[in-house]
Amino acid sequence: MNKVRVYIDGFNLYHAIDKIDNYKLKWINIWKLCESFLMTGECLDRVYFFTAVWPYDHEKQLRHRNYIAALKATNVTIVEGKFKKSNRVCYTQSRSCAFREEKQTDVAIGIQMVRDAISGEVHRQILITADSDQIPTAKMLAEIGSVATTLVFPPGRAQTARDLGNHFADRREITLGRLLTCELPRSVRDASGKVVATMPAIYSQSA
Repeated sequence: MNKVRVYIDGFNLYHAIDKIDNYKLKWINIWKLCESFLMTGECLDRVYFFTAVWPYDHEKQLRHRNYIAALKATNVTIVEGKFKKSNRVCYTQSRSCAFREEKQTDVAIGIQMVRDAISGEVHRQILITADSDQIPTAKMLAEIGSVATTLVFPPGRAQTARDLGNHFADRREITLGRLLTCELPRSVRDASGKVVATMPAIYSQSA
């Protein structure tokens, strides 16, 4: 079987799903979603989920950690970055404003994909993002040329990420129908049968 590895920009995917206004879609089985993109003769070898926990809102932090626990229990490899405070000129306010930025994720995705491509251990790589910051990664993978690559846009992002899409011959987009078939169970158990994560009550509501 040909091995496939998937690399997911967690926040890029999250914000696209958030715009759909269906809270249940935030409780997605990422491994199952990735399996849905496999072709005949392929097996899912590894899924990397790149994210950073927002440290400035306790409730959001708890929900994020809960989801990370659910993903880990379903074989997803979590790669965590960090948030950093910085000051930028805010022209609408005519002053310097504080911003909080996710750091390390873009570089981490690129390094992991290039490392895996060079290793010869994988037949195809799937990148899930609409972030044009991954164009250098796409160019490097094309230079290496040893691994087939697929770009999967988060829902609703294909039209706004054409520059990135131009660097991939194989492009897909996550549809609402696909997401609806990939929900996690309300209670997620680890290999020993222990419940390690539970769908937040707020996700049972519609926005």
